[in-house]
Amino acid sequence: MAMQFQLGARLRAVLAGAAVASLVGLSGGAQAQAVAAKEATDLPTRTEKLHRSHVLAADGSEVMTEHVVVRVLRTEALEGLKTYTLGHSASVQKLDILEAYTLKAGGKRIRVPKTNTQVNTDTGQGGGPLFSDWRRLSLTFPDLAVGDAIAVRYRLTTREPLFPGSFSTYDTFPGYTAYDEVRITVDAPVAMPLRHAAKGLAEKISTQGPRKRIEWTHRNPQPLATERRDWSVWDIESEPYYILSTYTAHAEVAQRYVQRATPRAAVTPRVQALAREIVGTQADRREQARLLYEWVSRTLTYGGNCVGIGAVVPRELSLVLDNRMGDCKDHATALQALLAAQGIESHQVLVNAGNLYRLHPLPVASQVNHVINYLPEFKLFADATAKGIPFGALPFQVEDKPVLAAVPGLPERTPANPGPHEQVMETLMTLRDDGGATGTVKVLLRGRFAIEMREAFRRVTRDQLQNMVKEVFAGGNLQASGTVTHEDPQALLDTFSYEASFDVKRLLNATGAGGFSLAPMFVAPASIARFVQGAMAENSGNHEGSCSSGRSVERYTVNLAPRMEVLAVPENAGFNSRLVGYESTVTRPGPREVQVQRVLDDRTPGNVCSAETRREFRDAMAPVLDDIRQQVLYR
Repeated sequence: MAMQFQLGARLRAVLAGAAVASLVGLSGGAQAQAVAAKEATDLPTRTEKLHRSHVLAADGSEVMTEHVVVRVLRTEALEGLKTYTLGHSASVQKLDILEAYTLKAGGKRIRVPKTNTQVNTDTGQGGGPLFSDWRRLSLTFPDLAVGDAIAVRYRLTTREPLFPGSFSTYDTFPGYTAYDEVRITVDAPVAMPLRHAAKGLAEKISTQGPRKRIEWTHRNPQPLATERRDWSVWDIESEPYYILSTYTAHAEVAQRYVQRATPRAAVTPRVQALAREIVGTQADRREQARLLYEWVSRTLTYGGNCVGIGAVVPRELSLVLDNRMGDCKDHATALQALLAAQGIESHQVLVNAGNLYRLHPLPVASQVNHVINYLPEFKLFADATAKGIPFGALPFQVEDKPVLAAVPGLPERTPANPGPHEQVMETLMTLRDDGGATGTVKVLLRGRFAIEMREAFRRVTRDQLQNMVKEVFAGGNLQASGTVTHEDPQALLDTFSYEASFDVKRLLNATGAGGFSLAPMFVAPASIARFVQGAMAENSGNHEGSCSSGRSVERYTVNLAPRMEVLAVPENAGFNSRLVGYESTVTRPGPREVQVQRVLDDRTPGNVCSAETRREFRDAMAPVLDDIRQQVLYR
C-alpha cells in the first residue's frame, strides 16, 4: 500500500534500510487520524508580488511577462532562492531578463551582474544538443540574507505555439504558500476560441474593441500549514488555479500531435529490413511484437525533450536509428514503424507520467507529458521508453492514467496492474556460541518487485556484487562477509531470484540472556517490515495517494548454538480485514530450533487510494507491527 519500491541506480541505497532490521527492531507508529488544517507559522518564504501577463495572438503565439518578488524568512530557504532558474525552448521561444536584483531588507537594490548568469542546455539522459532545445537560465542573487528578497522581471516570447493556432496553459497557487499580491492578466483576440476556468481567484472580464481581457487576483497572506509528505497523487482542482485553453476536447490534443507524428513513422526500406532482422524466423505475431518492443527499449537510449514547447514532432527516424537515441516520441515512433513493417497495427497515445490521475475537463496540452503505444490486436499498451519493463507491462507511473487518443475506440485509461506482485524469502541461520552466525537468504520475486530488482541488479558492478554482503551488514554496524548469486537480470521478465550467504560476527550477546526478532538478514525489497514501515510512515493528510497490492512470504529457520537455551518464542498471530490478511506461525522442531512463517497479503486496490482507505490500511497494519516486534528469548 502506497509503497512504490523505486530502486535507485545503485543497489547499495536500497540495501541500507532493507536488511538487518531484526537487530534493532521497529519503533512504533502514531495512530492514524485525519489531519486538520491549521494556520502555518514560521514560514520559510513569502511571495510578496506575482504579476503575470499573457498577451496572445490569433495564431497561438504569446508574449508572457512576469514580475515576481519573494522574501526570505528563514535560513533554510536561502539555498533554494539564491539561484533562480527559468527554462525555455530555444528553437521557438526567446527569454529576456528585464530586471533582476536582490532587494535588501532596508530597501537597497543590488542588481544581478552578468557574471551571475549561467545558461545550460538540458540534454536529457545522455543526449547531446541535437536531441534537446530546452535551455535553463540561472540567476544567482548577490548578498542575499534572511529578511532580503529576490526580484525578477522577465519576458518570454513564444514565436511558435505547441500546435499552430492553439494555446493552453495553467497554474496553481498552493494554500500552504504565502501570497501577498497575485495578479494574472490575459489579453487575447475576441475572435480567438479561448476558454478559461478558475477557482479561488477573483475574476474580472472586459472587452475593448477586438481584444478581450481577463484579470484574476488572489491573496493568501496567512497560509495553512500542511503536514502532507506524499504527493504521489495530485489534482489541479485541489488548489486555487486558472486554466486557459483553445482546445475543444482532450482528443484534439492527441489528434494535433498524431497529425504531425504519423509521417515520421513511415515504413522505409531501412525500417522494413531492420524489422525482418529483429523478428528473424519468429512466426507468432505477439512474439514478433515483443521482439520489436524489446529492441527499441534496449537499443535506443533516452535523450532530449519529450512533450513540450518545441518538442512535439518526432525526429526523422533515420536520425534516431543512426544515433540510437531519442525521447519518448522517438521511441514510440520507432516502435510504430517497426510494427507496421510486420503488419501489426499500433497507435501513439498521450498520457501523464507524473502524479496526475485525473485531467481537468478543460484540455491543457501540458497535462500530458509522455507518449506510448497501443496495440489493438493484443489489447495492450507498450512504453518502449521505459527501460527494463517486460512487454505487456507498464511502469507504475504510467498505469491507471487517462489516455488521449487520436482515434475512437481505444481504452480511456491505461490498466492498473493487479499482479501478482510477490516476494518469497527463505532464511536459514545458525547461531554460534561466540554470538556470530552463518546463514543463507533466498529471495524469489514476481511482478513489480521482480521488475524493479532486475533493474537494480543490472546496474551493479562486479566489485559491488563482491562487497554486497559486507555493505549490507555494515549498514547495521556489523562485520560480515559472504557471497551473492543471482540469475541473469538482463531479460525483460517479471520474475527474478537471488541468494546470499553470510558469516556475521557478534550478531548477538554471547553471554547471559538476550533476545532477537526475526526480520530480513539481506536485501528484501518487499519484506513485511517494509510494508509496515510504509504504512506507519504514510502521511498524506486528507488527500489521495498512490497505492498497490502485494504479497510477502517470509520463512525463517534458526538453529541456536549448543550452549544456548530457548526461553520463549513469539506467539502465533493472524487476522483478516478488508485490506490486509496476515498469519504468523511459530514451531519448534527441536530444542534449539525455531521456525517462523509469516504471510502478509496486501489487498489494497490500486492505483489511487482515498485518504480514508490509506488510514484504514494503516490501522490494519498495526497488529502486524506488534507481531514482527516479538522476540525469541534465550540464555
